[in-house]
Amino acid sequence: MMEVIQCKTFEQIHEALIYCAGDLYNKKLNNKEFIENISNKYYKNGVVFKSIAEDQITGMIAFYCNNITDKKAFLSMIVVKAEYQGKGVGGVLLNQMEKECSCLGMSYVVLEVDRTNKNAQGFYSLHGYQIIKKCEDSLFMGKCLAEKLKNG
Repeated sequence: MMEVIQCKTFEQIHEALIYCAGDLYNKKLNNKEFIENISNKYYKNGVVFKSIAEDQITGMIAFYCNNITDKKAFLSMIVVKAEYQGKGVGGVLLNQMEKECSCLGMSYVVLEVDRTNKNAQGFYSLHGYQIIKKCEDSLFMGKCLAEKLKNG
């Protein structure tokens, strides 16, 4: 059985990132300095959840819900450990994020994904995200949360 828990302290966020760092799509980000800096940034301004099964971290998601003017949340990172990919962990984390964003008054979620990361693009599309902007190296995708509330 899997559970999703919010990481509220710097230590909890840092632990989840360290545990999942080897499964980051961009391998250049798997370094001590980046993990330290992003842990601090998430602790100060973000929201982080980790998924756990059999006493092991199976994945994590980090996002921002601080654009109250436009009511847009930003999904910064989702990582699922390789051995748990394709088993619904990412979908559970994404649903938890969307629920939390709605509770915090957000009506839209935006994310940026690497153009070469076709698996992630397919995953987000499957979960209702649509391409809203194309850049040279990445795509921006978005989803209206009001529709999610109406549809279930």
